[in-house]
Amino acid sequence: MQDFKVFLACVVLYEQVIEKCITLHSLNRSLKKQFPLDVVLYDNSPVQQENTANIKALFDNLNIYYITDPSNPGVAKAYNEAAKIAEQAGKKWLFLFDQDTDINESFMEQVRVSIGQNPRINLFCPVIKSRDVIISPTFILTILQKTLIPTRFATGIQQSKNYTLINSGLVINCKEFKLLGGYDEELRLDFSDHYFFYKYKKRNTFFYIVPVINNHGFSTFFENDPQRTLKRFSTYYHASFIYSSKIKNLFPVFWAFLRGLKLVWQYQSFAFFKAFLKSKKLSS
Repeated sequence: MQDFKVFLACVVLYEQVIEKCITLHSLNRSLKKQFPLDVVLYDNSPVQQENTANIKALFDNLNIYYITDPSNPGVAKAYNEAAKIAEQAGKKWLFLFDQDTDINESFMEQVRVSIGQNPRINLFCPVIKSRDVIISPTFILTILQKTLIPTRFATGIQQSKNYTLINSGLVINCKEFKLLGGYDEELRLDFSDHYFFYKYKKRNTFFYIVPVINNHGFSTFFENDPQRTLKRFSTYYHASFIYSSKIKNLFPVFWAFLRGLKLVWQYQSFAFFKAFLKSKKLSS
C-alpha cells in the first residue's frame, strides 16, 4: 500500500480566497490526521494573496507550497509545474485538483488502497457529480467526439478508449505524466483534460475508477450572467478549434457551434454567434 509521502497534490486557484477553498478544506478532512500531504497551491489570481504564512494553521494535514502566477496561464501550466516539482522531490504520484471540488472523506484512503492493489494502472480517478449529474468519467463516442452521461457509475478497471474525464481528482503516475509530455499549454483550461486523456489512451489500455463520489462546482452549469457567460464561452469556442486541430477531428467545433446556437436562443443575443466566428478567425 502506498504511503502518502509518495504523493504530491496540485490545487489551482483563480480569484478564490485560500481560506474559503472547498477543495483544500475537504482534502484536509479526507487525510484524517494521517501523514501530511505535500500540496502545490498554484494561484492564477491577478493579485497575490496575503497571510499565506497562516495556511498551516487552517490545513493541518497539508504541507502547502504557495506559487503565485498573475499571468493566469490556466490549469495546464500549473499542472506541468507541479509535475516538475514532484519529479524533483522524488514523488511517484500526482493528484490534480481545481478549487471547487468537494472531496469525499474516504477519497484519499480509497485512492491509496486502489493504487496498492493495481500496480500496473497509471491513472486513477473518482466519480465526479455536479447537481447529482455524473460529469466524469463519461462515455465518449470517439469518432463523433460526443460525450454521453452515464445514468449509473462503474468502478474498478475500465477500458480507456470508452471514456473521457475531467481534471479535478485525477491521480497520475509521475513517470507516465512525463512520458505523455504533460498537459498541452495551448489548451489553458477548456479541453485540457480531454486532450490529456486522449494522449493517455494512446499509451494505456486501462485506467481505474475509484469507488468514491466527489461533488464539483461546474461553472458552465450555473452561470446566469449574460456578459460573464459570453466571456466564458468565448474562451471555450477558441479552445474547441485548437483541440479539433490537435486530434484532427472537426466534431468538437461542431458541438461548440451548436452550443453557441443554444446560447443565442437562451439570451436572445447574436453576440454568442459572433464570438464563435471570431474564435474561428483567430484559430485559422
